[in-house]
Amino acid sequence: MRYKANVDRWFKIILISPLIILLLIPYIIEGTIDVISWITFFIVAILVLWLLLGSHYTLKEDHLLIVMVFIRQRIKYEDIQSVKLTKNLYSSMALSLERIEIKKHNAGFYRRTTYISPENREQFYEQLIARCPHLDQS
Repeated sequence: MRYKANVDRWFKIILISPLIILLLIPYIIEGTIDVISWITFFIVAILVLWLLLGSHYTLKEDHLLIVMVFIRQRIKYEDIQSVKLTKNLYSSMALSLERIEIKKHNAGFYRRTTYISPENREQFYEQLIARCPHLDQS
């Protein structure tokens, strides 16, 4: 089952603001927008739209697939140690503060924890827990 990434309003503002600046600065400085400015604007706009509209989380048969732009992460359900609902600002694969924290067994400090922010967070959370055979019940 596929879930779109939930995107907070503040995150959209942070991503869209540079687009507006990229569009306006060349016009303000030179009075016109040149071809390089347009190309830069469209490349950044495509990446931002791809991030906002193309990010998703898919519950596959044996793993969770996380897709954000050109980054893909697979987490096998059997490797998941704990799952909990959280709100934080840690750097992650989440575009919202309403997150799910996933901790993995036998992973290093840096790669052990992943945060995601699917739409319908509570439904996703329940389905993810139902698929994970080795969850700590503490």
